[in-house]
Amino acid sequence: MKSLSFSLMLALGLGSTAFAYAEKNLPLNETGCIDQPMKVKRGEVYSFKVTEDNGLMLSFAPVSPNVVVKDPKGKRVALEVGADGDTPEDRFSFAEINQKGRYTIRFPRAGKIDSLCVNAAN
Repeated sequence: MKSLSFSLMLALGLGSTAFAYAEKNLPLNETGCIDQPMKVKRGEVYSFKVTEDNGLMLSFAPVSPNVVVKDPKGKRVALEVGADGDTPEDRFSFAEINQKGRYTIRFPRAGKIDSLCVNAAN
C-alpha cells in the first residue's frame, strides 16, 4: 500500500513539474510585439508580465476562438474580434489588459501566430 501511494505521489509530482516547465515567456520586443510570426504547438502556454495598470491591449492574428487568456487571478479574459478590412485575413482578436501581474495564453491548436502585441498602441 505504501509503494502504491508513493508511486501516485511521485507521478503527480512529476506531472506538475512537467506542467510548470511547459509555460514559456512570450518573445516580446521593446514595443510589446513579437518580431516575427511564431509557430505554436497544440496546448502550449505562454506568459507575459504586466507592470502597469494603465489599460494595455492584447491583440493577435489570426483569430482563433479557442485561445484562452487568463489574468493574474486565473480568471478567463474575454476576447473580442476586430477587423482592419473586409476580408477574413484582416480580422484579429483583442482584449483589454488592465491589471498588474502575470497573464497566460493557451493555444489549444497548433498553428502560426502572424502578429501578437501587448501594448497601448494597438
